[in-house]
Amino acid sequence: MKKRFYCLLLTFFALSCSKEEADMDGDKNKETENKDIKIILEAEKSSQNIFAPIVFYQSFDFGKDAPCLSEVYDSIVWKSSHSPNSFKVFSHSNYARYVETTFFKWAHVYYSPGTYKTYLLGYKNNEIIYSSDTISIDITNKKDFLAFNWKDVTDSSFITGYANNLDEYHLSTQTHIHQGIPSVVLYARSEKYEKGGSIKSKQILYDYINSFFSLPNYTATSDESLRKEFSTIFSFQEENAIPLNIWLTPKAKIVLLRKDFKGLESEYKIYAEPGDLI
Repeated sequence: MKKRFYCLLLTFFALSCSKEEADMDGDKNKETENKDIKIILEAEKSSQNIFAPIVFYQSFDFGKDAPCLSEVYDSIVWKSSHSPNSFKVFSHSNYARYVETTFFKWAHVYYSPGTYKTYLLGYKNNEIIYSSDTISIDITNKKDFLAFNWKDVTDSSFITGYANNLDEYHLSTQTHIHQGIPSVVLYARSEKYEKGGSIKSKQILYDYINSFFSLPNYTATSDESLRKEFSTIFSFQEENAIPLNIWLTPKAKIVLLRKDFKGLESEYKIYAEPGDLI
């Protein structure tokens, strides 16, 4: 089974200096306390398809006689307009030895199409003291199904995880070939493990597919109510998998499945095959 993961973090450095070096005398503090360090955000691409990574870069304009980064900022975070969450790209500790952790380069995968405004914020004493220039990122949805054109699905049991630094869940896909028919399975996992997480993953998957294709064409009223449609519409039916919702689109046939396990939480996943127009 092949696995691929788009890296969550690509490059970081941990820098340290002694407390004596960081604790300048009063005159030195007065000399540097108003010095400015500009934060610069850049992106490798300004547009990309959903599920394809965009690499971001952080750099600094220290200016003349600039102090240490940790003297100006307690932390720096990366933000994107679609999420209230943030991703910390600079921080430092306040122990016997100061340790600075800086991410100069990281990857992010957007799950939904749209135009996103992204920027860096610098904090000092829990207040924003600097905001970088904003970068606009255009995310499109031009593939047959999520990250895939069906003609490109040639490997069976190929797993890909997608790094997302801001949403509270992660998506992964697994490709299959059944009797020459390509297919994709989509999984959702919450950022933090919690009891009842499988039900949460069910809702994440349902809402996510609805955001692309609106409400399903078929919705189960019992465990067996969609069995006939499932066997008629799809070329492959996983053993003991229960169809809950079916979406029919020109490029993809999609079903939300539940699979039960004795003594364990049920598993929920999306299964998709090429649509009738492919």
